[in-house]
Amino acid sequence: MNVKLRAALRMEMDAFDRIVQFYQYDFSEIEDGDVEKDGRFHYIDVSRYWTGTDFRPYFILVNDQIAGFAVVREESKSPPKWWMEEFFVMRKYRRYGTGRHAAMCLFDMFPGEWEVWQSPNNKVARAFWRSVIGAYTNKNFEDSTHEIHGWTGTLQRFRSG
Repeated sequence: MNVKLRAALRMEMDAFDRIVQFYQYDFSEIEDGDVEKDGRFHYIDVSRYWTGTDFRPYFILVNDQIAGFAVVREESKSPPKWWMEEFFVMRKYRRYGTGRHAAMCLFDMFPGEWEVWQSPNNKVARAFWRSVIGAYTNKNFEDSTHEIHGWTGTLQRFRSG
């Protein structure tokens, strides 16, 4: 499989939003989410990814087909600090190293301090990120539970580049 990242353009916002619906659907099982009366999930407003300079939205491609997405957020300018805002690989492309390859490419693209958070209910995501970040850093990362804005989750901190 040929895995690549491609920056998502503003004119592709609708396509990006449709992929985010799959993500929210998968996440609804973990966080007990529901669709609204219009049949859509509305937890994530993708338009914000193109309204400022803090967000970097990407499509994850496998053999030139959209296989998922990632959104990296710049938390500070100097030195750069990055946060994995959202990350999703569609089920068809899981278990083939797609997510691992995409995540490591993002870490290389954005050198500096990184934070990756997971919901306490998302055991699969915690295992995935611990494995990927452990491999990327040769197990040189912080793994802990933290609270942010009243929400408690698992956090990995590390340096890339």
